[in-house]
Amino acid sequence: MNRKAHTQPTKSSEVEKRLRHRLVEVDRQMANDELRSAHSNLDDLYRRHPEHPEILSRLLDTSYEIGDHERYQEVCEKLLAILPEDSELTLALAGAFLLNSRPALARRTFLGFLTHWPDHESAAEVKVSLEEIEQYLTKDAAENRLSLAEEIRLMEMHERMQSLHYQGRYRQAIRLGEEIRRDFPTYLPVYNNLSQLYWLLDQRAKALQLAVSALEIDESNLHARANLVIYRLLSGEVEMARQEAGLLNISPGSPLPQFQKVIEAFSYLGYDQAVLDTYEMAHQREEDPLMGHGSAAMHHLAGAAYLRLGKEQQARECWDLALQLSPDYDHARANRQDLDKPAHLRHAPWCFRIAQWLPEKAVRELLAGFDPSVRTRDEKGLVKIVHEFLERSPAVLDLAPFMLENGDESTRDFLLMLARYSDHPPLLGALQDFALGIRAPDQTRLEAAQILVHSGFLETGMRRLWINGKWIDILLADIRIGGEHRPQHAERVSLLIDEALQLLDAGEGKAAGDILQSALELEPEAPDIKFNMAAALQLQGKDEQSRALVEEIHHSQPDYFFGRTGLAQLHIRNEAYHQAQAVMDPLFQIRSMSPSELDAFCGVNIDLQVGLQNLQAARAWFGFWESANPQHPKQEIYRLKTDEEKTRGAW
Repeated sequence: MNRKAHTQPTKSSEVEKRLRHRLVEVDRQMANDELRSAHSNLDDLYRRHPEHPEILSRLLDTSYEIGDHERYQEVCEKLLAILPEDSELTLALAGAFLLNSRPALARRTFLGFLTHWPDHESAAEVKVSLEEIEQYLTKDAAENRLSLAEEIRLMEMHERMQSLHYQGRYRQAIRLGEEIRRDFPTYLPVYNNLSQLYWLLDQRAKALQLAVSALEIDESNLHARANLVIYRLLSGEVEMARQEAGLLNISPGSPLPQFQKVIEAFSYLGYDQAVLDTYEMAHQREEDPLMGHGSAAMHHLAGAAYLRLGKEQQARECWDLALQLSPDYDHARANRQDLDKPAHLRHAPWCFRIAQWLPEKAVRELLAGFDPSVRTRDEKGLVKIVHEFLERSPAVLDLAPFMLENGDESTRDFLLMLARYSDHPPLLGALQDFALGIRAPDQTRLEAAQILVHSGFLETGMRRLWINGKWIDILLADIRIGGEHRPQHAERVSLLIDEALQLLDAGEGKAAGDILQSALELEPEAPDIKFNMAAALQLQGKDEQSRALVEEIHHSQPDYFFGRTGLAQLHIRNEAYHQAQAVMDPLFQIRSMSPSELDAFCGVNIDLQVGLQNLQAARAWFGFWESANPQHPKQEIYRLKTDEEKTRGAW
């Protein structure tokens, strides 16, 4: 008897099927002119399948269309390695080199094109381009005091090094850069490029040495000095960075890359006016240098400086221009989107993400250690991990003020996390300046203030904070919110209590009281049942019985939280405010409360301050409560008690 063979799909066929499905989606996106979505999809596929011709050909098109010239060049080179006899692809690669300001590599590619296809219809146009490139290189050779052959060799090597850098192939770029430095020891651009590459690989001493060496060759090398400013700052040498920054004297005739680097250095230091002075000077050049693809970062940094100086419209225009030049520029997009939020929710303006402040490896290792300790709630372990991190990376303590002022949301969250498990005064001092300042969303600064109160660095009490666009007095208290503490009862009693609570919420005092009486017969000493019975009696208008029961609860079980808050409320109703305060005083020693305990605690304190006619303190208590547990249904009543038209505070 014949049997059909059942073949299981191979892993490779499944991969190909998924790839086909995604390419169909990419083709749909490209047909609908959804080029950025298509490019993003292709970028992901390219990382998984870097040699796949169908991915590469589509990625070539989207890279060109959206202006990602570095990726366009990279993909051209990949495809040409697969299809070396493709004349159009060879011309495309030469064009990519020109788009990326790499004339020597374009020259080599054009020469190869003419060798292979001398009769091609584009040959005459290629010869014209070659002549223009030769003229440029001849002029450059004279300036560098090199022969044309030496100039061509130098430029080809340097341009290849730049390409490797942009493609993330740092070690290969360094090897080529060191070869250039050996053969052309006074060629300054390679020193600048190499120092940045060594910095990216966290070889900081080498990076610093190269920047200093470049300045020894030419002390007017602004690119090297700007690098040195950044390296000094990120190494925690703040005063040395500021001294170096004082020597960044740029002029309108300086090359565009120097403007870009000087603006970056000033931005790290938070020198907003210097950033804008340099930015405006760039406009004085004969040709407008600020409309090139590589100028997007300058517009972004200028936008941040404008917004910090209160010039929101100019900031908006700068970020719009940055995105026009480089639509995928995440820094500019995130800041621009923040401008559409209310001011109290904005992280903007910021210049740099955390990877631009700290070595990626150090941050990754810290977070890897955090994960298991967080899962096990091992607070001592977290303190140890942070302590060890700061021992290995002491520059963070000096960088903290700059990172909080000029870092993105993830940078600020990272520093708040460190401060939560650290007692280093420089870090906590920087956090205090941040909490009492005006940068970042209100809630982020309030969280910072709470960390400081909990650590003891900032005393509890009233503080003046920037909230909702105004300076207001805020109550800072060291109270953490935990889970609800549900009293332990027999199953039958729990069911009775649940039923009674529903009736109390509905205002059915008599029915609730009857059920609670049944519960008390089963557990006569349970304080929560007695307290709810007092509420049921009050609903029935039996105020004296209710009061007597609350007093009895507090007398017999003084540690019962709600018995204490209930008695304080009775004193407040009788205008016995000092007695109410005396009853509440022990609760101020508690550092962790359940949500319902916090609700009662805040409600009593608001009523007490209203009774004392201290509306400012009442509003502070309301703000504390609203921030800690914003969904409580009675808050609207308390909002009216504290006069909503007045400024509200928040924790």
